[in-house]
Amino acid sequence: MTGTLQVGDIVVVHNTYGKVRRMLDRTGKPIKKVTGGDPVMILGIQELPEPGRVVEVVESEKLATKKIEAIAAHEHMFSKEAMLQDIMEKIGKGDNTQLKLIIKADSFGSLEAAKQAAMSISLPENVELKIIHSDV
Repeated sequence: MTGTLQVGDIVVVHNTYGKVRRMLDRTGKPIKKVTGGDPVMILGIQELPEPGRVVEVVESEKLATKKIEAIAAHEHMFSKEAMLQDIMEKIGKGDNTQLKLIIKADSFGSLEAAKQAAMSISLPENVELKIIHSDV
C-alpha cells in the first residue's frame, strides 16, 4: 500500500466499497490516519472483502460503484460459467466446436476405461471431442 488512508475516505476493495467511518490499529486503539503497510481494521465497508485485496481510495461513491461494476463484468466474462454458456451457444448455433478434454485417473486400467468411455459419447456432428492430455 502506498499513500495515506484517513477516516472519511471512500475506498474500493475488489467487489465492495464504503466510507471509512473508523479505523483501529493492531492493539484496538482508534486512529485517524494510517500510512502504507500498517495493519488496520477499517469500519464502514459494506461487505467483508477477501483477504489480500488492494484498498484503493476514490473520490466519490459514484466512481466506486462504477469500478465495482467494471470488476464484476470482467470477472463474469472470464468465469467458467460464462465460458460454458459460450460453448453451449456455439453448439446450439451449429458452429463447429472442439471440446478439449484432460483425463486424470488413479490407475492405468481406469485411465484407459475413462478414455474409451469419453470417446464413445455420442455428440452432434458439429462437436469434436479431443483428448489433449491423459495421465495416471
